[in-house]
Amino acid sequence: MGSAKGRSGCGWFLVGFVLGPIGIIIAAIVKAKVTQPDIKLTVNYPTQPPKQQPTQKPDQKQIGSYNDHEHLQSLLKQATALKDSDIDTAIRIVKEVIEKYEAHDEPFGNLKPIYFKLANYLQKKGSRDEAWRIYNQMILKASQGGGFLILGMYLADIYSHMASLREKEKGYKDAILFKVRSYINKNEALHLQARRKELLRVEELLKQLRPLLKKGRIEYAEKLIKKTLQSLMNEWRKKPPVKEPFIDSVKKREKIRKRYISLTRLSKKQLNLITEKIR
Repeated sequence: MGSAKGRSGCGWFLVGFVLGPIGIIIAAIVKAKVTQPDIKLTVNYPTQPPKQQPTQKPDQKQIGSYNDHEHLQSLLKQATALKDSDIDTAIRIVKEVIEKYEAHDEPFGNLKPIYFKLANYLQKKGSRDEAWRIYNQMILKASQGGGFLILGMYLADIYSHMASLREKEKGYKDAILFKVRSYINKNEALHLQARRKELLRVEELLKQLRPLLKKGRIEYAEKLIKKTLQSLMNEWRKKPPVKEPFIDSVKKREKIRKRYISLTRLSKKQLNLITEKIR
């Protein structure tokens, strides 16, 4: 009886043994002992958001949920599969995906690979003017959608792609200038991010430029490019990094803005020298 009420079976056996019938009466009237169950709480963290059944048509989706993003990414994969067999449909799909993202203010950094995909497809189709318009739009969007710390990285990536496209069009002089711009922009960003030890060496750029200089028959420009860019890098290295690199404040942002203006002034002057020589 004691065990049935959550009591000690051995203890109540002794009570019954000593008291006899009286112990049985006591065991019968004693209240049952309420015990809390031993519950172990286990939290399972999902590796990815759960998939839900769509409740609306694809063209009515609102960007933001995991399911919406997955849908747009599947459209991009569809465009990739069609680019060799139906380039017009592939271009239309990519444009629609970009429109969806832009309508919901998707950050430029996330859209950048999709813009590159569209420009490549347009170039593949032969619509070169439209491809160049995409790159020009990207430069404007990069300037509007990012701070000075990442702007140089965005521009470096864009100019690098522009150099590749111009090389395919056999515009070797333009390709060289785009590569130089890409080099300068990336080093600007590294400088502003206090990563001066990571600044790209001039020799790394020259390795990329030599084939283009040879194809464009302007190998004579290599010495000027080397001298000019080394001079520019030396000037940058004289400038100490902006203090408090991990603290965001109005004062810090203003310092970075002024440093960015200072760097671009120097680079613009040197870039003009290189442009005049190559042109």
